[in-house]
Amino acid sequence: MKVGIIGASGRMGQELVKVAFEEMEHNKCQLIGASVRNSSYLLDKEIINPIENKSIGVAYSDNIENIIKNADVIIDFTGASYSLKVAELANKYKTVHICGTTGFNHDEFDRLTEIAKQTVLFWSPNMSIAIYTLSMLAEKAAALLGESFDIEVLEMHHKYKIDAPSGTALMLGKSAAKGRGINFEDSKVLNRSGSNGVRQEGSIGFAALRGGSVVGEHSVIFASANEKIELSHTMYNRKAYAENAFKIAYWASTQLPGKIYTIEDYINTK
Repeated sequence: MKVGIIGASGRMGQELVKVAFEEMEHNKCQLIGASVRNSSYLLDKEIINPIENKSIGVAYSDNIENIIKNADVIIDFTGASYSLKVAELANKYKTVHICGTTGFNHDEFDRLTEIAKQTVLFWSPNMSIAIYTLSMLAEKAAALLGESFDIEVLEMHHKYKIDAPSGTALMLGKSAAKGRGINFEDSKVLNRSGSNGVRQEGSIGFAALRGGSVVGEHSVIFASANEKIELSHTMYNRKAYAENAFKIAYWASTQLPGKIYTIEDYINTK
Protein backbone atom coordinates (compact mmCIF):
# COMPACT_ATOMS: atom_id res chain seq x y z
CA MET A 1 0.00 0.00 0.00
CA LYS A 2 1.40 3.38 -1.04
CA VAL A 3 1.07 5.92 1.78
CA GLY A 4 1.41 9.69 1.71
CA ILE A 5 1.64 11.79 4.88
CA ILE A 6 0.18 15.29 4.81
CA GLY A 7 1.56 17.73 7.38
CA ALA A 8 4.81 15.90 8.06
CA SER A 9 6.54 18.87 9.69
CA GLY A 10 4.16 18.90 12.66
CA ARG A 11 4.48 16.90 15.87
CA MET A 12 1.97 14.32 14.75
CA GLY A 13 3.34 14.29 11.21
CA GLN A 14 6.85 13.45 12.38
CA GLU A 15 5.48 10.61 14.50
CA LEU A 16 3.62 9.29 11.46
CA VAL A 17 6.84 9.31 9.43
CA LYS A 18 8.62 7.31 12.15
CA VAL A 19 5.84 4.73 12.30
CA ALA A 20 5.76 4.55 8.49
CA PHE A 21 9.35 3.32 8.52
CA GLU A 22 8.50 0.71 11.16
CA GLU A 23 5.64 -0.47 8.97
CA MET A 24 7.94 -0.59 5.94
CA GLU A 25 10.29 -2.87 7.88
CA HIS A 26 7.43 -5.39 7.93
CA ASN A 27 6.60 -4.80 4.26
CA LYS A 28 3.17 -3.43 5.14
CA CYS A 29 3.41 -0.19 3.20
CA GLN A 30 5.57 2.12 1.12
CA LEU A 31 6.02 5.78 2.04
CA ILE A 32 5.80 7.60 -1.30
CA GLY A 33 5.74 11.17 -0.03
CA ALA A 34 5.40 13.54 2.90
CA SER A 35 4.23 17.13 2.65
CA VAL A 36 5.52 20.07 4.67
CA ARG A 37 4.86 23.82 4.67
CA ASN A 38 6.73 25.84 2.06
CA SER A 39 8.45 27.60 4.98
CA SER A 40 9.59 24.36 6.65
CA TYR A 41 13.29 23.64 7.10
CA LEU A 42 12.51 20.12 5.83
CA LEU A 43 11.33 21.30 2.41
CA ASP A 44 13.25 19.56 -0.42
CA LYS A 45 15.37 17.58 2.06
CA GLU A 46 15.62 13.84 1.50
CA ILE A 47 13.41 11.68 3.70
CA ILE A 48 15.82 9.56 5.73
CA ASN A 49 14.87 6.13 6.99
CA PRO A 50 16.39 6.13 10.51
CA ILE A 51 16.28 2.34 10.69
CA GLU A 52 18.52 1.91 7.65
CA ASN A 53 20.09 5.40 7.96
CA LYS A 54 19.64 6.15 4.28
CA SER A 55 17.37 8.13 1.98
CA ILE A 56 14.25 6.51 0.58
CA GLY A 57 14.79 8.44 -2.65
CA VAL A 58 12.00 10.93 -1.96
CA ALA A 59 12.22 14.47 -0.59
CA TYR A 60 9.81 16.36 1.64
CA SER A 61 7.55 18.42 -0.61
CA ASP A 62 4.95 21.17 -0.50
CA ASN A 63 3.18 19.69 -3.56
CA ILE A 64 0.30 17.90 -1.87
CA GLU A 65 -1.49 17.19 -5.14
CA ASN A 66 1.43 15.17 -6.45
CA ILE A 67 1.57 13.15 -3.22
CA ILE A 68 -2.17 12.51 -3.16
CA LYS A 69 -2.22 11.56 -6.84
CA ASN A 70 0.43 8.87 -6.35
CA ALA A 71 -0.77 7.44 -3.02
CA ASP A 72 -3.29 4.72 -2.28
CA VAL A 73 -3.91 6.24 1.15
CA ILE A 74 -3.09 9.60 2.68
CA ILE A 75 -2.90 10.30 6.41
CA ASP A 76 -3.68 13.90 7.29
CA PHE A 77 -3.30 15.72 10.63
CA THR A 78 -3.29 19.39 9.63
CA GLY A 79 -5.81 22.24 10.02
CA ALA A 80 -9.49 22.35 9.15
CA SER A 81 -9.35 24.53 6.03
CA TYR A 82 -6.22 22.74 4.79
CA SER A 83 -7.72 19.30 5.40
CA LEU A 84 -10.74 20.31 3.35
CA LYS A 85 -8.39 21.11 0.47
CA VAL A 86 -6.75 17.72 0.99
CA ALA A 87 -10.16 16.04 0.93
CA GLU A 88 -11.07 17.74 -2.35
CA LEU A 89 -7.85 16.47 -3.95
CA ALA A 90 -8.33 12.98 -2.49
CA ASN A 91 -11.78 13.00 -4.03
CA LYS A 92 -10.33 14.07 -7.39
CA TYR A 93 -7.87 11.16 -7.44
CA LYS A 94 -10.02 8.68 -5.45
CA THR A 95 -7.35 8.33 -2.79
CA VAL A 96 -8.38 6.97 0.61
CA HIS A 97 -8.23 9.81 3.14
CA ILE A 98 -7.47 9.20 6.83
CA CYS A 99 -8.16 12.48 8.61
CA GLY A 100 -7.38 13.24 12.24
CA THR A 101 -7.90 16.99 11.95
CA THR A 102 -10.22 18.81 14.36
CA GLY A 103 -11.83 22.24 14.36
CA PHE A 104 -14.11 21.90 11.31
CA ASN A 105 -17.08 24.26 11.23
CA HIS A 106 -20.52 23.05 10.15
CA ASP A 107 -20.10 24.02 6.50
CA GLU A 108 -16.69 22.36 6.26
CA PHE A 109 -17.94 19.16 7.86
CA ASP A 110 -20.99 19.14 5.57
CA ARG A 111 -18.62 19.26 2.61
CA LEU A 112 -16.59 16.36 4.03
CA THR A 113 -19.84 14.39 4.31
CA GLU A 114 -20.56 15.03 0.62
CA ILE A 115 -17.04 14.00 -0.40
CA ALA A 116 -17.33 10.79 1.64
CA LYS A 117 -20.18 9.68 -0.62
CA GLN A 118 -17.71 9.52 -3.50
CA THR A 119 -14.35 8.68 -1.91
CA VAL A 120 -13.40 6.63 1.14
CA LEU A 121 -12.90 9.09 3.99
CA PHE A 122 -12.19 8.19 7.61
CA TRP A 123 -12.36 10.92 10.22
CA SER A 124 -11.84 10.84 13.96
CA PRO A 125 -10.91 13.61 16.41
CA ASN A 126 -8.82 11.02 18.22
CA MET A 127 -7.23 7.81 16.90
CA SER A 128 -6.85 6.22 20.35
CA ILE A 129 -8.85 3.08 21.10
CA ALA A 130 -8.54 3.95 24.79
CA ILE A 131 -10.21 7.32 24.20
CA TYR A 132 -13.03 5.57 22.36
CA THR A 133 -13.39 3.32 25.42
CA LEU A 134 -13.60 6.43 27.61
CA SER A 135 -16.28 7.78 25.28
CA MET A 136 -18.37 4.64 25.69
CA LEU A 137 -17.93 4.74 29.47
CA ALA A 138 -19.02 8.39 29.54
CA GLU A 139 -22.17 7.54 27.62
CA LYS A 140 -22.96 4.63 29.94
CA ALA A 141 -22.24 6.65 33.09
CA ALA A 142 -24.44 9.52 31.92
CA ALA A 143 -27.31 7.10 31.37
CA LEU A 144 -26.89 5.32 34.70
CA LEU A 145 -26.27 8.29 36.97
CA GLY A 146 -29.20 10.42 35.89
CA GLU A 147 -29.93 14.12 36.09
CA SER A 148 -28.80 14.58 39.69
CA PHE A 149 -25.20 14.40 38.42
CA ASP A 150 -23.82 17.45 36.62
CA ILE A 151 -21.51 16.74 33.67
CA GLU A 152 -18.27 18.62 33.04
CA VAL A 153 -15.53 17.88 30.51
CA LEU A 154 -11.98 19.00 31.28
CA GLU A 155 -9.07 18.81 28.84
CA MET A 156 -5.45 19.95 28.64
CA HIS A 157 -3.08 20.11 25.68
CA HIS A 158 0.26 21.65 24.75
CA LYS A 159 0.46 25.39 24.30
CA TYR A 160 0.55 25.20 20.50
CA LYS A 161 -2.82 23.53 20.03
CA ILE A 162 -5.11 25.85 18.12
CA ASP A 163 -8.71 24.72 18.71
CA ALA A 164 -10.42 24.76 22.11
CA PRO A 165 -12.11 22.79 23.41
CA SER A 166 -10.42 19.90 21.65
CA GLY A 167 -12.28 17.74 19.18
CA THR A 168 -11.87 14.84 21.59
CA ALA A 169 -13.47 16.83 24.42
CA LEU A 170 -16.43 17.62 22.19
CA MET A 171 -16.69 13.95 21.25
CA LEU A 172 -16.80 13.00 24.93
CA GLY A 173 -19.46 15.63 25.58
CA LYS A 174 -21.56 14.29 22.72
CA SER A 175 -21.30 10.77 24.15
CA ALA A 176 -22.43 12.00 27.57
CA ALA A 177 -25.34 13.87 25.98
CA LYS A 178 -26.35 10.75 24.09
CA GLY A 179 -26.32 8.72 27.30
CA ARG A 180 -28.34 11.37 29.10
CA GLY A 181 -30.80 11.57 26.19
CA ILE A 182 -30.37 15.32 25.61
CA ASN A 183 -29.45 17.45 22.62
CA PHE A 184 -25.73 18.21 22.71
CA GLU A 185 -25.91 21.49 20.80
CA ASP A 186 -28.56 22.82 23.18
CA SER A 187 -26.80 21.66 26.36
CA LYS A 188 -23.12 22.44 25.73
CA VAL A 189 -21.56 25.41 27.55
CA LEU A 190 -18.19 26.28 26.05
CA ASN A 191 -17.58 29.57 27.85
CA ARG A 192 -18.72 30.79 31.27
CA SER A 193 -16.75 34.03 31.14
CA GLY A 194 -18.93 36.89 32.38
CA SER A 195 -21.67 34.54 33.54
CA ASN A 196 -23.18 35.63 36.87
CA GLY A 197 -25.89 33.00 37.19
CA VAL A 198 -25.86 29.54 38.73
CA ARG A 199 -25.06 26.47 36.69
CA GLN A 200 -27.83 25.72 34.21
CA GLU A 201 -29.61 22.42 34.87
CA GLY A 202 -28.87 19.76 32.26
CA SER A 203 -25.91 21.61 30.77
CA ILE A 204 -22.60 20.02 29.82
CA GLY A 205 -19.71 22.32 30.64
CA PHE A 206 -16.25 22.43 29.07
CA ALA A 207 -12.91 23.71 30.33
CA ALA A 208 -9.77 23.82 28.17
CA LEU A 209 -6.25 24.22 29.55
CA ARG A 210 -3.18 24.96 27.42
CA GLY A 211 0.42 24.76 28.54
CA GLY A 212 3.81 23.13 28.15
CA SER A 213 4.12 20.02 26.03
CA VAL A 214 1.10 18.06 27.27
CA VAL A 215 0.11 15.56 24.55
CA GLY A 216 -3.46 15.16 25.74
CA GLU A 217 -5.43 14.77 28.97
CA HIS A 218 -9.22 14.38 29.10
CA SER A 219 -11.62 13.90 31.98
CA VAL A 220 -15.39 13.56 32.13
CA ILE A 221 -16.67 14.53 35.57
CA PHE A 222 -20.05 13.53 37.00
CA ALA A 223 -20.79 15.47 40.20
CA SER A 224 -23.84 15.36 42.46
CA ALA A 225 -24.50 17.04 45.79
CA ASN A 226 -22.96 14.11 47.64
CA GLU A 227 -20.43 12.39 45.38
CA LYS A 228 -18.30 12.65 42.25
CA ILE A 229 -17.09 10.24 39.58
CA GLU A 230 -14.23 11.20 37.27
CA LEU A 231 -13.35 9.22 34.13
CA SER A 232 -9.93 10.16 32.78
CA HIS A 233 -7.43 9.39 30.04
CA THR A 234 -3.84 10.57 29.65
CA MET A 235 -1.80 10.22 26.48
CA TYR A 236 1.94 10.04 27.20
CA ASN A 237 3.13 10.32 23.59
CA ARG A 238 1.77 10.46 20.05
CA LYS A 239 2.95 7.03 18.92
CA ALA A 240 -0.34 5.35 19.81
CA TYR A 241 -2.16 7.82 17.56
CA ALA A 242 0.24 7.15 14.69
CA GLU A 243 0.17 3.37 15.03
CA ASN A 244 -3.62 3.34 15.09
CA ALA A 245 -3.74 5.68 12.09
CA PHE A 246 -1.84 3.09 10.06
CA LYS A 247 -4.02 0.23 11.28
CA ILE A 248 -7.08 2.24 10.29
CA ALA A 249 -5.50 3.06 6.92
CA TYR A 250 -5.10 -0.63 6.09
CA TRP A 251 -8.71 -1.25 7.09
CA ALA A 252 -10.10 1.79 5.27
CA SER A 253 -8.40 0.75 2.03
CA THR A 254 -10.82 -2.22 1.93
CA GLN A 255 -13.95 -0.10 2.41
CA LEU A 256 -16.29 1.53 -0.11
CA PRO A 257 -17.40 5.18 -0.31
CA GLY A 258 -20.76 6.15 1.14
CA LYS A 259 -20.24 7.92 4.44
CA ILE A 260 -17.63 9.32 6.77
CA TYR A 261 -16.15 6.30 8.51
CA THR A 262 -15.38 6.67 12.22
CA ILE A 263 -13.40 4.79 14.81
CA GLU A 264 -16.66 3.14 15.87
CA ASP A 265 -16.97 1.61 12.38
CA TYR A 266 -13.39 0.39 12.61
CA ILE A 267 -13.81 -1.17 16.05
CA ASN A 268 -17.12 -2.82 15.18
CA THR A 269 -15.40 -4.84 12.44
CA LYS A 270 -12.83 -6.28 14.82
